[in-house]
Amino acid sequence: MSPLKTRRARNRRGTAAVELALGAPFLFLLLAGGADVVNYYLAQQRIESASTLLAQIITQCNAITTTGDTNEFVNYAQAAVGSRINVTSSAGGALIISSMGLSGGAARVRWQIRSGNTNFASSFGTTATNPATLSGNMTLMANETYFGVELYGTMQAYVLSTRMMTAFLGTLRGVTVMVSRAGDPLALQTPPANSTTRSCTA
Repeated sequence: MSPLKTRRARNRRGTAAVELALGAPFLFLLLAGGADVVNYYLAQQRIESASTLLAQIITQCNAITTTGDTNEFVNYAQAAVGSRINVTSSAGGALIISSMGLSGGAARVRWQIRSGNTNFASSFGTTATNPATLSGNMTLMANETYFGVELYGTMQAYVLSTRMMTAFLGTLRGVTVMVSRAGDPLALQTPPANSTTRSCTA
């Protein structure tokens, strides 16, 4: 091979190496960001499923105690979403359980129990801001008790910072409303009894 061809081949190899060195960080960031976006959407599905499963458990209760049953609800919620999503710490997410029913012809929040970060407000309102806020065309039936379960979570990002992911994608949120299947559903509009003994989750 002539010296000129050898020099051109070396130049081409050198150019490719420089291009790879310049482009690799951007490619890495693109792949890393894509991985976090996928993880975020998987976490969103998990938190929605957890709120539904927790609502199914609560609606089968004939009686609820606090802190006996309510602590179990909190533990179950955290276990259902996994270790990478925080729904229980004061700096992380929150679990809000609302008991709702009709009173005076309007939907009312009868009682509410929450854990975790107090910065998250219930989408149903509170016992102090009745009537309850219901989405869409949802209406409550007389002589029934409805439970609203809200899970708010923050995710620990695998690659990018959690703050950046939250800024782009928002907080994880799962909301479920189900009607009580208890024999006496109206009894569940009374605030839970103060007891460390579990009733529903025993």
